[in-house]
Amino acid sequence: MNQRAQAERSKQWMFEALHKILQKKPFQDISITEIAEKAGVSRLTFYRHFDDKRHLLHAYTDQSNDAFVTKILRLDEKDPCFILKNSFDHFEKNLDYIRLMFQNSLFYELYERNIQSVFDTFFPNLTTYAQKKFAIGGSYSVVREWLYAGNKITKEDALSTVMEYVVGREKAKEYIERSLMRDHSAGRDIRHFSYSEAVNFQHNW
Repeated sequence: MNQRAQAERSKQWMFEALHKILQKKPFQDISITEIAEKAGVSRLTFYRHFDDKRHLLHAYTDQSNDAFVTKILRLDEKDPCFILKNSFDHFEKNLDYIRLMFQNSLFYELYERNIQSVFDTFFPNLTTYAQKKFAIGGSYSVVREWLYAGNKITKEDALSTVMEYVVGREKAKEYIERSLMRDHSAGRDIRHFSYSEAVNFQHNW
């Protein structure tokens, strides 16, 4: 195995080690030694790749996000509704990890870090710093209610609320009707729902 492949494998071991330890103890109580021992690497190897455990956490999350953005960039469909739908699917797929982040008060910093790249790449209409910060903070609040606050709102409620803010009510309606009511390009079924159902939550938000 060449050095590059070994380095990537070591990093993956450390990612997995951190995830496993987080299931048993708070992030603030985890030591570099614990992570290295769990991963089967030395502390020297850890510091060869990461400055500290937060750097490791960011790299772990960035890896997942980069794979998601790369996947989206390869698809023909680029309308905002489709991008947001896939973003929410991505959150749902990584729900266990996200809940761990919530429990450790880490999700906002990771959400802000990664949703920023999605907004920058796919939503050029958010041109000012204030618009982006508002979109990040507002969408975070909705996602939190959906994923962590006892299922207070449904995925469709959360998605339509964020979509309506980011692209506007009329475009959101058009995108829902055109995009969410058909199979996406990967061939996976999307549950059909009416626009009135999708935005019902918005009127009470």
